[in-house]
Amino acid sequence: MTRIDDSIILLSDGHEWKPGLHQIKLVYTFQLPGGVPFYALSGVACTDCDAESGIYVLRPSEIVQWSDTMIGFAYPGRDYEMGSDSANAFRRLFFGHCLKDAPAAAVQFAHEQGRDSSWVDSIRTLVPTRSSMIRRNYPWSKSRARETLDLALARRCHEWQPR
Repeated sequence: MTRIDDSIILLSDGHEWKPGLHQIKLVYTFQLPGGVPFYALSGVACTDCDAESGIYVLRPSEIVQWSDTMIGFAYPGRDYEMGSDSANAFRRLFFGHCLKDAPAAAVQFAHEQGRDSSWVDSIRTLVPTRSSMIRRNYPWSKSRARETLDLALARRCHEWQPR
């Protein structure tokens, strides 16, 4: 990847890639030996609508299929419903060697308010293989969270915070 211009990514081989996002920013690159990289990109579906930013994990030439379940995460930080002054979600996002048995991973801690107003805590992970991403959702576990936080303290994993 050599350059990003709003909705177009110029790849190092000279090809243009239009993944179907706007205001694209590269967040993280998952590169396994012998594999094609996966890119974690932040972006929005459109610029003249109420779309929210998200983190989408794609390979070069893949295009976001809005009708499918996307591989990625809700945007980290506090989330507010439109018109509300109180947050309905708090999320943290980590990239790198964030799981002891995976050399590369993304991990999200989420504290989210459900439709019934109860709060739910969870941990979501993405682990790349050479050909796909393994996506898992877990209920909150102090030991699972501690694993990621310890690897972050050891600087094997880093927390990504939007700027």
